Amino acid sequence: MKRIARGIVRRLYRGLVPPNAKRTLRQWLLFDQPDHPPEVIDRFDERSVLVLAPHQDDEAVGCGGAIRRHVNGGGTVTIVFLTDGRRGNPSLYEQPGLDQAAIRAAEDELVETRKAESRRAGEILGASELVFLGGPDGSLDVTPELVAALRGVIERTRPEIIYVPSVFDNHADHWASNRILDACLTSIGAGGASPLIRGYEAWTPLIINRVACIDDVVEDKRRALAVFESQLPHLDVVSGSIGLAQYRAMHGGARRGYAEAFHETTPGEHHELVVRCAAKR
Repeated sequence: MKRIARGIVRRLYRGLVPPNAKRTLRQWLLFDQPDHPPEVIDRFDERSVLVLAPHQDDEAVGCGGAIRRHVNGGGTVTIVFLTDGRRGNPSLYEQPGLDQAAIRAAEDELVETRKAESRRAGEILGASELVFLGGPDGSLDVTPELVAALRGVIERTRPEIIYVPSVFDNHADHWASNRILDACLTSIGAGGASPLIRGYEAWTPLIINRVACIDDVVEDKRRALAVFESQLPHLDVVSGSIGLAQYRAMHGGARRGYAEAFHETTPGEHHELVVRCAAKR
């Protein structure tokens, strides 16, 4: 009887739920606890903070305000860029007559441009250190080299909080960032680092359980976003990110202003989500 009931539910799900809603429903089904309004983060006094950014600008988009608040609270913020960002000019591949050597040269130039932009943004936000791991933009994956490099940063900085793109983010490089982080923390083991993990939003409102007001630092975030001039012809990183911050302020109690939103977990909870999401991708 149960098998028949499951079959009926499955057919109804396939026939009645719109395709675009199915992914959201699958994410909701990952959770074992009832939904609750997000809690407001009101403390930013951690001494060591690590930010993982798949691409140069993700850090400012997703948690630029939080970075500045940690710095204002006396913390040290290290930002690790996982890819080299060479695929950040989509119009390059639409230009006729460019051979592979010319494309490669243009990509190499863009890598250096985006590094320089990130350094300027890091200065505005107050980051203490920037680390460029140089993984492949657009095809980031879990490799022994990247895991070892990131593990070294984690063991050296001993972060109390790690920011990473949300585990629910469907972008391939953002998803790979979570898998790389999970591999690092798993290899370190229970006796090593045990930071809180905050999954940030890059462009898309996702499942959240924490929200942070950034009213006092939103202009720093805006200035940091504006330095990514190489990306502005392809994506309005400033308006898009600030608009999301205005929307998220409605979830932070004040109902106005600017906020950033996160999904916060322990390493164990993050590992479980990675496993569950991997099974459904």
